[in-house]
Amino acid sequence: MDVKPVLSSTFGETRSTAFHAGIDLKTWGTTGHKVHAVADGYVFRVRTSPWGYGRAVYQRLKDDRIVVYAHLESFSEFLDKKVRAEQNSTGRYTVDLWFQPNQLPIRHGQMIAKSGESGAGPPHLHLELRDKNNIPVNPLTNGYSITDLTNPTLKRVAFFPLSSASRVDGRPHPYSIDLILNSKTSLYEYDQAVRIHGRIGVAIDCYDQADGATNKLAPLSNTLYVNGIRYFQANYDAISYANSHQFRMDRQRFPSADKLHTYFSLFKLPGNRLSFYDRITDTNSGILHCGVDRTELGIVGIGKGRHQLEFESEDANGNKARALVEVLVNADPKLINPRLLVVEDESRTLEVEIEDFDDDAVTLVLSRTSREGKWQKMIEEKIAIKTKPLTYHLDRDIDTRWRVEAIDSFGGSDAVILFADSVRRPRLQAKSVQVYGDFLTLSVTSEADLPGYPSATLIFRTKAGTEEFVNLKDLKVAIGVWQIAPFEFEIVANLPVLRKVVMNYLSREKTETDVLGEAELLISTPHDPLSQIVIPINLEVVTPGHSVNLMFAKESVFLAFLKGSAYEPIFPQAYPTSINGTDELQGIGPGYEFGPAMVSFDKPVRVGFRVAKRRIAMGKMALYRENEKGVWVFLGNQLNSDSTRIIAPLTFLTKVALFEDVKPPTILARNSGKVSYLNDIPHAPTISVQIVDGGSGIGDEMDLAMGLNGTPIIAEYDPEANLLMHRLRKPLIAGEHTLQVTARDRCGNEVFEQLTFSVR
Repeated sequence: MDVKPVLSSTFGETRSTAFHAGIDLKTWGTTGHKVHAVADGYVFRVRTSPWGYGRAVYQRLKDDRIVVYAHLESFSEFLDKKVRAEQNSTGRYTVDLWFQPNQLPIRHGQMIAKSGESGAGPPHLHLELRDKNNIPVNPLTNGYSITDLTNPTLKRVAFFPLSSASRVDGRPHPYSIDLILNSKTSLYEYDQAVRIHGRIGVAIDCYDQADGATNKLAPLSNTLYVNGIRYFQANYDAISYANSHQFRMDRQRFPSADKLHTYFSLFKLPGNRLSFYDRITDTNSGILHCGVDRTELGIVGIGKGRHQLEFESEDANGNKARALVEVLVNADPKLINPRLLVVEDESRTLEVEIEDFDDDAVTLVLSRTSREGKWQKMIEEKIAIKTKPLTYHLDRDIDTRWRVEAIDSFGGSDAVILFADSVRRPRLQAKSVQVYGDFLTLSVTSEADLPGYPSATLIFRTKAGTEEFVNLKDLKVAIGVWQIAPFEFEIVANLPVLRKVVMNYLSREKTETDVLGEAELLISTPHDPLSQIVIPINLEVVTPGHSVNLMFAKESVFLAFLKGSAYEPIFPQAYPTSINGTDELQGIGPGYEFGPAMVSFDKPVRVGFRVAKRRIAMGKMALYRENEKGVWVFLGNQLNSDSTRIIAPLTFLTKVALFEDVKPPTILARNSGKVSYLNDIPHAPTISVQIVDGGSGIGDEMDLAMGLNGTPIIAEYDPEANLLMHRLRKPLIAGEHTLQVTARDRCGNEVFEQLTFSVR
């Protein structure tokens, strides 16, 4: 273009459904800049569309590579004639024209179009380079250079536990840290050691910048070093369209300070076919196996103790930024079933087991509250890890709270506050449920201190009746409980082990015709089974090689997985959640939070909600998902074969709800109630109106129609600006004119307006 080349986006950035497959060049909020061919070749394809690339020209170079110029405002005259002829023939704005080799030759520097903002995004030029096999490659590493002396910026590092036994900072949840730039060393740092254990994946939140603009760009590569040795590298130099939908396997979305951030993964999960990771130097796929060493399987573990992680981000011009983060590999001790028992003389007895995977001994500290309410240390002793309960006899003071803490050699600890009261029966309340690949966590609050951990029971319902599983060895292994704050407990359920408990029962009972039914976790306070929390759980596993239909909430909702949808075994869950409708959308029933949320799929999953046939007959209902900004986005409104469920595709699990859209779109004349008639572009004067719909939205350009003085005209739709417009080929004659506009949303709500305007 005839403007200085400045980047606004780079190759491999995150988009809503895929990777960014090219680079974007700024046009500084303006359109109409001449776009010249980058080399000799020929045009083999021209497209126009309201969505995606908008107007685009596809050029094949002499070496068989492909260049794409997208989001154009207009084509050069020799292309425009062919596009207009096709539009006039079909009566549609959208065209997709293909040409024979050398039918439309083009020379280096020849003007082929003008830059615009058609399709997605603000004014800019999208430039895409593909190899001869139509695979997008990074232009910045294939001959296109840009001035850039700016180093990337490293913001955060996130740690992801990849199993129910994995921990970061003592918890089974993703955890992020904020990096700080050390002005003396030019290194990004974190001033504490992050405690990790088990299978951990790490990811970096970073961005690059190029000279001339403040836009945040993607780097060329990110590398992870462990103790100075290169452990994993992602190099964003090529993206296959066949695998572009796997973008969620390379980008992790995780909130920090109530804001959702995107992290570049530095580990590779099963099923990931992206070609970015051709420089892996070990067999661990970037996963940190902390405290685990299984060399017989080719897995090299990171041993107990302190280690240094180094993160390096580099752009296409060789500018680099580095971060150093210290990690402490250590399995924290775990208190098993701590209990404060009341014996006959009203004295107290403390019973507790202690478990630690990588220590033979821990320090046990037992404290009580003084009359002033402060903690008073009563016992501090180093004890060997025992599988049998430790017993301590306490005094008769019934108003005393006791604190038990186990501390290992690296300062890792587990603690609980106990209080025995035979009168008070504090109630439990579920605070949140988090679902991961093969485990879930449940946060539970109590009204007051308890004499021990809440207990968990598994209830399994089959067609033949109900089975209750308690005090089984596998059940104790599958469900872990610990206190994370005063009056708050966390429960971690290993779903494969719970499934094994049920499957062993079914096999033992020889119920060959029975299927795995509904299960529930019952969480109750010690000695008060009436104070219960009931959490429904799904124990049906979805594996890569099988198709599975899962029913939830007494078959009111379902998820249908095709064979090959899942990349690895997962246990999907569904929990009801309240929803807030809008003026355009009326909620029907509860929404459902489907998980695991961070899991994506190779093939779309179908979600379905059951609806009474009388309501389905109205035809205005559809499924919507909630996006990161809390806005409900249309998913689909297809009916199943017996017209009892509304179904839609999902590429990842999230919050979904059923809404009814009964309001048609609104047609608004522009310029203070008048139809907009712009003659400031002499070769293409334009008339336009606004189409506004806050419900199901406009899904097809065929649902929009425009006529001028009773004659149909070809209208272009801009979904981002909510504009429907027609570019006139010659000025209108003076006098009165009428514009007819029809708009129909995805739920079939339709509106027609006839607007009158005059030309002088």
